[in-house]
Amino acid sequence: MGYTADAMVGLRNAIRKEFSEFKQAIKNFEKNFNVEEQINLLKRIEEHQNAIEEQLRYANMLTLLQIAIQYPENRLLTRKEEKQLLENVKKAIMENPNKELTENNLILKKKI
Repeated sequence: MGYTADAMVGLRNAIRKEFSEFKQAIKNFEKNFNVEEQINLLKRIEEHQNAIEEQLRYANMLTLLQIAIQYPENRLLTRKEEKQLLENVKKAIMENPNKELTENNLILKKKI
């Protein structure tokens, strides 16, 4: 056989070997991949993200209230509106059943 023929045979064997290894890797992946587990993980991630977004909303409201109280000349809300907003934030924090949020809201509760 010439050099080209040897190279083609070597290439064919390498491709077969790679294909066999790739096929085995796919079988292992399919065997180890648990769809329900992945769905549950995505749901937990979404719940955590929602909890963080809710915390950010509370923090933003508290920051706005703090600025309004510190700088009354730039007041955007009346005292009554400020009080109502603060009460709503307090109530939402106290009534939240989410464990992660409840644990993380201890800081917000101290500020209130």
